[in-house]
Amino acid sequence: MKYVPGLMVGQLSGSAGSSTASRNKFGSYFRTRNVPVNPNTTRQSLVRSQFASISQGWRALTSAQRAGWTALGLQMTRQDSQGVTYTLDGNQAYQSVNRNLNTVGGTALSNAPAYSEPTTLTALTVTATSI
Repeated sequence: MKYVPGLMVGQLSGSAGSSTASRNKFGSYFRTRNVPVNPNTTRQSLVRSQFASISQGWRALTSAQRAGWTALGLQMTRQDSQGVTYTLDGNQAYQSVNRNLNTVGGTALSNAPAYSEPTTLTALTVTATSI
């Protein structure tokens, strides 16, 4: 569970009982310590192998290519469950773009693409055909 530090509760870190408080670049949060579940489904294995492959690609990038992905990540904003907006780092931008490309059958990019604002779908035409 995420929380926003305030006057009554500041930054917390550590464990008490079965709860652990921590923070990362995206904010503060609480979690319950538990034994992770690993169902090892076919889909889970596929996604893990895709992330592993993309991670290998990241490690093979030059410093200049990584700088390009970092610059792109600073333009890519996300919003967490608390409504806090944050930007991505270079690796996160690289993973996001290349995972999406992989999902639609595209080829992974080594160089960061130019950023363009997402467009809003304003109209959709559906044509029905009989089989």
